[in-house]
Amino acid sequence: MRISGVLPRAAKSLIFTAGLVAGLLGPSSIASPLMHSVAARAQASPLASPTTSLVTGVTVQNLSASNPATVEIHFYSLDSGAEVPGTAITGVTLPPLGQQTWYVPTKTSLPGGFIGSAVVSSDQPVAAIINTEAPTSTGTSPSDPFRVGTTAGVDLTQIGSTLYVPQIMRNYAGWNSTIYVQNAGSNTTTVTVTYRDRNGNPIPAAQESATIAPNSSHVFSQQNNANLGTVLGSAVISGGAGAQLAAIVNIYNADTDNTNAQLLSYTASAHGGTKLYAPRVVNDYYGFNSGLTIQNLDSSQTATVTITFNFPTGSSVLPMTIAPQAAAALYLPDIRINGAPLPSGNANGKGSAVITSNTNIIAIVNEDNRVSPGFIGQGMSYNAFVDGFQTPKAFLPQVTARYYGYASGITIQNAGNAPGSGTITLTAPNGQSQSFPTGTIDAGHQQIYFVPNLWSGNDFNGSATITFSQPIFVIANMSFRGDVDPRYAQPGMPSQYGDSLSAYNAINQSQ
Repeated sequence: MRISGVLPRAAKSLIFTAGLVAGLLGPSSIASPLMHSVAARAQASPLASPTTSLVTGVTVQNLSASNPATVEIHFYSLDSGAEVPGTAITGVTLPPLGQQTWYVPTKTSLPGGFIGSAVVSSDQPVAAIINTEAPTSTGTSPSDPFRVGTTAGVDLTQIGSTLYVPQIMRNYAGWNSTIYVQNAGSNTTTVTVTYRDRNGNPIPAAQESATIAPNSSHVFSQQNNANLGTVLGSAVISGGAGAQLAAIVNIYNADTDNTNAQLLSYTASAHGGTKLYAPRVVNDYYGFNSGLTIQNLDSSQTATVTITFNFPTGSSVLPMTIAPQAAAALYLPDIRINGAPLPSGNANGKGSAVITSNTNIIAIVNEDNRVSPGFIGQGMSYNAFVDGFQTPKAFLPQVTARYYGYASGITIQNAGNAPGSGTITLTAPNGQSQSFPTGTIDAGHQQIYFVPNLWSGNDFNGSATITFSQPIFVIANMSFRGDVDPRYAQPGMPSQYGDSLSAYNAINQSQ
């Protein structure tokens, strides 16, 4: 069993980019229209060699508490924009706050080997999450690892004529990346991707372009772009005046065995801000460590950046500068502030970060495990949140507790100016719900909640709604936990072999 469909944001219409991309178009539940874009593969070609093929799952949630939602999903081929005949999903009704998952190999009529995009439409505000994963047969041995990556939905504020990609890789310590760009507009658009190294130096020979029809998407493979050489860098995606673009990025390891099967997914951004929030950063937390990559969006001005790390033992501040359009990649175990490392370990190594700058910036947080025998090879990524979008209410379309071995964590960061508290409400597909107090969280700080410690029974696969007395940002992560649900565990192995870990950003909504 695989958990397919983990990722969000809210609107009446959303789009998913390359691989399997789906989107929903329409007025948002929080004010203006939103368009969500996510990209992933549906029975796709390999990410790296050697590797398995990949498949996709999509979860759609109705955010209305009073009205049913009528949902349609239409699928499109790469580049051409042609809808795949006979594959549309229509006549689906989701009850208030209800959700449904479509696992592409079994719940659609798409042909094997399909890679493309999808548009999801609804008459109510909805959220969608999507993941890209190996087939269900993998993960039973070190030489045939499982892998999964989840991407967050993209609202209208993240769709634009120019998109920023803070981290790309080619042949860098075994890592590579792929960018999936979708045309969310109504006109065919020529899209150009330009690259810079980690110091902000342009790599003009690596520039590449493609013409993309409406609703369709194009795959830009950094691994196949020999002109990049060996690089850890960033990218800018441009479509010209009036273009409406969305993109997601997959970063992946060599996938030769379970120790290097990581598949990390995040969303490109149309703009940033001068203050960002990262709800979860870790330093040797049960063997997991975080990387933090910050991109300066300004083309001429150096960014003066301050990162405030908030851990259980206190806060510490790291100043730094980032060259124009460069991206700084930090690894938490290597950070020293006044000569001292950041707090670490199972008790003190989980924290959050608040990032400020004099220029607009964006950031992603990567997390993986390279040492712990039970979880080695796992990895996840999420986008840091831009200040100004926090609200006292957030939705998570999918969280699990002992569901075919899968379990979720919920991380809540207080993005307000004072301590706050609230409630986590878990809702099953049959409408059954259970609520739990969050306790008090200080401003800027976070708390992690393990869903199996909240939900009282087995086999929970539902949604979560978080209400809080202060504005918040929330992420969810999910992985196979045979140590928590031994019904599906392999002997001596608390996880599956490979990467079963993924994460996504919650949908913020006004009260």
